[in-house]
Amino acid sequence: MLTPIEESGFEDETFDVITCSHIYEHVPSDIVLMEKIYRLLKPGGVCYLAAGNKYNIIEPHYKLPFLSYFPKKIADIYIRLFTEEKEYYEKHRSLRGLKKLVFKFKIYDYTLKIIKYPSKFFAEEMIKERTFKYYLYNLIAFFGYFIIPTYVWILEKPREL
Repeated sequence: MLTPIEESGFEDETFDVITCSHIYEHVPSDIVLMEKIYRLLKPGGVCYLAAGNKYNIIEPHYKLPFLSYFPKKIADIYIRLFTEEKEYYEKHRSLRGLKKLVFKFKIYDYTLKIIKYPSKFFAEEMIKERTFKYYLYNLIAFFGYFIIPTYVWILEKPREL
């Protein structure tokens, strides 16, 4: 199954902005997806990328702890034991894996800024400032950036020289 961007038929360097929010783990090839986004963006164009982390303690699709940590065969068994699903088809990457995936782009990382200033980024429904949860998340984010559930990046396609 191809995603709309993979089968779009748009010419290269067509768009100034592309949004990719929690998509990469659902497509047959995240590498093909990112290559297509790179080709479709004009030089200097940007992609908003919200990307789930493999090392998220609670897997967001099935609400099972540590699911994305396991190799596929074990994850499939885990899924069958605790859900109605037959297999775990999502393919999350770690922080390091995500950076490798988007290596052609310049990354502007907003993740920590959003956690620190949720009202500025309209994220107060997730993190209300000056609460226990707010201080806890900021502490975890500072010391455990590699386990943050979602990274929010702006990816910029370099301008041609």
